[in-house]
Amino acid sequence: MNNRLALLLVATLVAVSITSIHSAYAHTSQVIGDYKVEIGWDTEPAIAGLDNAVTVMITPASEEDKSAPPMSDMGNATMGEGSDHVSETEPTNGISGLASSLDVSITVNGKKTTLAMVESEETPGLYIGKLTLDKPGAPTVHVFTTINGTDVEASFHPEAIEDGSLIQATSSDGSVHVDLITTAPSKDEPMDVNIAFKDSDGNLINHVNYDIVATQGETEILNESGVHTHTGQDNHSTEAATSDDPVDVQVKILGIGLPDDPANWSGPKDDVIPIHVTPEFGSIAMIVLGVAIVSIVGFSAKSKIIPKL
Repeated sequence: MNNRLALLLVATLVAVSITSIHSAYAHTSQVIGDYKVEIGWDTEPAIAGLDNAVTVMITPASEEDKSAPPMSDMGNATMGEGSDHVSETEPTNGISGLASSLDVSITVNGKKTTLAMVESEETPGLYIGKLTLDKPGAPTVHVFTTINGTDVEASFHPEAIEDGSLIQATSSDGSVHVDLITTAPSKDEPMDVNIAFKDSDGNLINHVNYDIVATQGETEILNESGVHTHTGQDNHSTEAATSDDPVDVQVKILGIGLPDDPANWSGPKDDVIPIHVTPEFGSIAMIVLGVAIVSIVGFSAKSKIIPKL
């Protein structure tokens, strides 16, 4: 397969016992006076035991924002009524320079943690607070800041922190790292899958083309082919799992490049890619064990050898 990277990752996720909550993953926002505050997880789904971050985006509220009807009563806001709703687009008019006055805390299972917020260098008005998610639970994020002498304060309820697993794989030349984060398989619940393709410095690789398939026993619960991720990171949701049994996830990278120009796709070639699997666990025993029989095979015209595990 000339100038293509073909990578097959098979990960077996074993559920011992599961109490997971499935949510539709999106950032939530509230309009507070003349400002709109949007919060969410940097990586979704949010998995216990893994590093993540709370993101806070603050922008001026448009007239459309102010007139939008409330979508729930979960959020509490000062300066009048705030609406808590799902945001589908990334704001571009963020209010910069608030990091020093921005007070953000997250409370999970009664434990409150104050976050050190840093403004994104790429996106003005986007503030990031890193943390490790210790245990599953329903978080509350409280945000307070002062803008032009006016207090802006709100509480949010982002998506629940769930049990799950992280499986990592690295190509033989170290140029492509695959991070696969999944929620636990649970009967009658969809399974959320986050996939990220990174370089050796941990930066996302743009324009990755790939297939992804998930099966539970003989039942296929996800099958998407010819997927293109512009940013190097993507989310998938399976059909409802038929049981709490293991789920096999297969990811095949077709190549790196624009989706309509496969002749110029790049990536490792003519080599056998070794495997590297790192299941992650929280501070307590996770209900899902990321057990791994993972095969990553680089296919080429010259070599079709499968490495021994």
